Amino acid sequence: MNILFITDIFGLCHSTDLITKHFIQLGHNISIVDPYQQQYLGFGNEEDAYHHFMTHCGHDQFLEMALKELAKQQFGLVVGFSAGASVAWRLSALPEPHHSQVVCLYPSQIRHHLKLKPQTETTIIFAKQEASFDVAIVAQQLSQSTKTTCQIAPYHHGFMNQSSKAYDEQGYLQTIQQLTTLCT
Repeated sequence: MNILFITDIFGLCHSTDLITKHFIQLGHNISIVDPYQQQYLGFGNEEDAYHHFMTHCGHDQFLEMALKELAKQQFGLVVGFSAGASVAWRLSALPEPHHSQVVCLYPSQIRHHLKLKPQTETTIIFAKQEASFDVAIVAQQLSQSTKTTCQIAPYHHGFMNQSSKAYDEQGYLQTIQQLTTLCT
């Protein structure tokens, strides 16, 4: 299966390496969209990463980068993390999707795009809380779409990324297993 990963604001890092290695070992073809043109920047904290992301990329440019990657080939699965999950959510609403399924992991910017209607099966895994919106209310609202499934994980925003202070090994392992199941 062709899988597209869309990173968070940290871009390429140890966690993206681990995730892609796992799926490559399972025989999948992996493509990655990151905001920094395949450069490892190694941010010291989330505030530095966010500032750099907003200064050098931003959400709309990140979407454009993902659209360019989608134009190259069909993907069986698109997985986005945080800012990348918000991009994946926007991709799910394309009228002629180049992907079969979308998974959005803790997409906090989704709050700006609640009226979108996915055209492909989309799973949203929210963090247990977000500072900018009520997760339960947004999850309930988005679950009204027939192609959207929402889950609220018992972990904080960033639980998949070892570069995040919210990294949670149990959450990481559970989610990797869930993604692996989707690929079989």
